[in-house]
Amino acid sequence: MDLKKLFSRLSGNRLLFLLGALGLVFLLFSGVGGKAKTEEGATAMAWAEAYRATLEEELGALCTQVEGVGEAHVFLTLASSEIAVYEKNQSGESETLATSGGEAVLLAYRPPEIAGVTVVCAGGDSPAVKRELCELLSTALAVGASQIHIAPLVLHG
Repeated sequence: MDLKKLFSRLSGNRLLFLLGALGLVFLLFSGVGGKAKTEEGATAMAWAEAYRATLEEELGALCTQVEGVGEAHVFLTLASSEIAVYEKNQSGESETLATSGGEAVLLAYRPPEIAGVTVVCAGGDSPAVKRELCELLSTALAVGASQIHIAPLVLHG
């Protein structure tokens, strides 16, 4: 199946829904300033886990649309939890965090970086399927082919 067709299916309403859902999850787990560091860390980890699970589900559905792929399970390894981006003041050679009322100015949160992807799927033993899935995932997640592993699904029973 052509990559353009796959991404056209993901674009539009489905992509907006995914981004909206991720935004809601972010809002629910982001918390308000003044919490203890342990609570903030737990919130960040919970948000990262929800992000990972949602992305795995969407990628699994996308992978099953590739010709030659049957049932598919996706597992993502995250390099970190969400990343906070703060505004910086630049004065001369030194950079300091911009503050508002004594607190650093938070610009945004970036989603966690993806360290690796594993796909276990029916048809995963085919070189053509491996090549197509590797190209698909590399493009969708902006990761290198060396960070992607495709394995065949073995049914027991």
